[in-house]
Amino acid sequence: MIGKGIVGLLTHDTKHVQDILHAGIHFGTTSRHAGFGRGLTTLIAMVNVLPKLSQRVQVQALYQALVMVAEDASNTKPKRKLSPLTTEAETNERWYVWYTDCINVRDPEGAERILLSAEKALSKKALSQLVFRAVTEHYYMDDGHVLDFHNKAFEALELCDAEYHSDILASLPIIATSAERSEEKSRWRAPIDYYEHVETALKEIETGP
Repeated sequence: MIGKGIVGLLTHDTKHVQDILHAGIHFGTTSRHAGFGRGLTTLIAMVNVLPKLSQRVQVQALYQALVMVAEDASNTKPKRKLSPLTTEAETNERWYVWYTDCINVRDPEGAERILLSAEKALSKKALSQLVFRAVTEHYYMDDGHVLDFHNKAFEALELCDAEYHSDILASLPIIATSAERSEEKSRWRAPIDYYEHVETALKEIETGP
């Protein structure tokens, strides 16, 4: 069904790529409670390279990506988006503190409500700074996959219409709060405390020679 749908749409008009993208994003963000994952990441990557591919390969690329989106959502509960907070008149730093606090204590619901509120109050640049500051406070979350997923999610914001933005953003807090943090792993702390060495190196970089 997925393959036939893609062939039919692309054969009729290549402009339907946007419709295919929107369908994948909507399904992937609303049907998978676990948040933005490998399927949606692959979908965005494939859409980015489509202009360089022949029509036949475009069909294959989109098919494989959408199959991965469907597999990610298989046997999982759907995502029910929460309501934003009632306040919007806050500084950029205040939004950052609130969001980071929720990420640090692994509170996905609080983080989601704050992020959806910040979306209304902040520019795209400020919103991305808020999110990426929060997810880079810890080292190699899920071995770096969390940062990869966030990168592709913000690419999705650029590619998709505004009506899909809140669903994309709402899919991020759960992966940030549930991720493994490398500084919490025993192999990072013993027999050599790499976390301590990294912290020292970062402070030296900040202060300069």
